[in-house]
Amino acid sequence: MKIQFREYTLRQDIIAVDRFNLSRTINVTATKDLTNGIKSGEKYDKEEELGYGYRFEDGLKQIIALELIKKDDTVYLKDYLKAYREVNNELLKAISDVR
Repeated sequence: MKIQFREYTLRQDIIAVDRFNLSRTINVTATKDLTNGIKSGEKYDKEEELGYGYRFEDGLKQIIALELIKKDDTVYLKDYLKAYREVNNELLKAISDVR
């Protein structure tokens, strides 16, 4: 099973089926010609592995943390918690929309 949120993907592990592996899709520029036909200087999507063996809830928490790291600001605790809640609510809304 593969669960997508924004650029993040949680994939169910094929051995430990109660665990998930986390990756994200990033856009990079090829530094040399690649075997799949992408030429040097062209942009393409690449999957970046972020972690293995997460319980489902821990994988979601990791996604929230990675989203907050993008901001790279110094903030007060209340502002951090507000940003955390915003991402968490968006993630929960995405989950609840599935039901």
